[in-house]
Amino acid sequence: MDVCRRQTPADCLPFKVQIAKSSQMPQKVFAGDDLKNSDGSPIEVEMIDNRTGSIVSQGLESSAEVTVVVLEGSSGITGNWIEVKPRDGKPPLLAGCVTVTLEGGKGRLDNLHFTDNSSFVRNRSFRLGFKAHLGSHIQGALSTAICVKDARGKCKFQWPFLVYLPSFYCSVQHVLGA
Repeated sequence: MDVCRRQTPADCLPFKVQIAKSSQMPQKVFAGDDLKNSDGSPIEVEMIDNRTGSIVSQGLESSAEVTVVVLEGSSGITGNWIEVKPRDGKPPLLAGCVTVTLEGGKGRLDNLHFTDNSSFVRNRSFRLGFKAHLGSHIQGALSTAICVKDARGKCKFQWPFLVYLPSFYCSVQHVLGA
């Protein structure tokens, strides 16, 4: 009996796009900040052969063009991808290089950022979907859910500045009459 008859059709596709195992997507980002791994390195995408589990380094699939799309945070759980459209009067949700051309089965996403927060989506989070343009024989990839916060909530000052309070004898405090 063939293994593909017991599994979903997506598992039987010969190739799949995959986020690299070394790439760990952040759980929270701010709108306008570059999308990077949790350790600050660029996000890597790989083309994987489903039969062997190795990276496809030769052939047409090794140089495929992969597009990144924004999906609802609950997408992919049931197998359906629900693409998120930007709100009226807003720019596209992703800005920067939304396509990457693989070289030797690998590619890096540089200069990619969200332009809006995820508060208007039902579960308040986005996922990134990766689609290859070579045909229907390549399975796409999904990232983990990412909560995108508004950039206005980002604190510009870090720890010693937040707790510094001027003393009573500070000349600036006397000028202001406090």
